[in-house]
Amino acid sequence: MTDNLAGQLWFGAECLAAGSSILNKERESDSMRPLARAVTKSLERVRALLREQCLSPQPEYTEKIRENLKIFDRLFADFELAYVQCMVHVKTPKEFDLHQDLVVLFSETLQRGLKQVRDRERNLVYSTQCALMKVHFPGDDIAGRR
Repeated sequence: MTDNLAGQLWFGAECLAAGSSILNKERESDSMRPLARAVTKSLERVRALLREQCLSPQPEYTEKIRENLKIFDRLFADFELAYVQCMVHVKTPKEFDLHQDLVVLFSETLQRGLKQVRDRERNLVYSTQCALMKVHFPGDDIAGRR
C-alpha cells in the first residue's frame, strides 16, 4: 500500500481540486480543497518549466526551476500530512502524553492489585482459581467430573 501512496495522494489532490469530496469527510475535504488546488497548480508550473528546459538548445536547471520544485515539495508534503490525518487519526503530542499517563496509571493499579492478591492467604488464591474454573467449565466439578 505504501508503494502506491504518492499515486493515491496525487489522485486525492486531483479529485479534491476538481470538487470531489472524501467519503464521509465533507468538512475535511472542504478545508483541504485550497491546498489540493495549490498542489496541482504548482505541479503544472513545474511541468511547464521542465518542458521548456528540456526543449531548449542548452538544457540547464535554472534557479526558477529549483524554487518551483521547492514550492511544490512543500505544498505536496503539507497536503500529504492533511490527507493522511483525514484518513487515519494522527495523534498530537498532547494525545500521546494523555495515552502514556493512562497506561502508567493502569499499570500501577494492576501492580497494586496483584500485590494485594499475592499478599492474601493461599486459600483465597485457591478459591479464586476454583471460581474461575467454575465459570469457564460450568458443567464440571472442580475435580473435572461431570
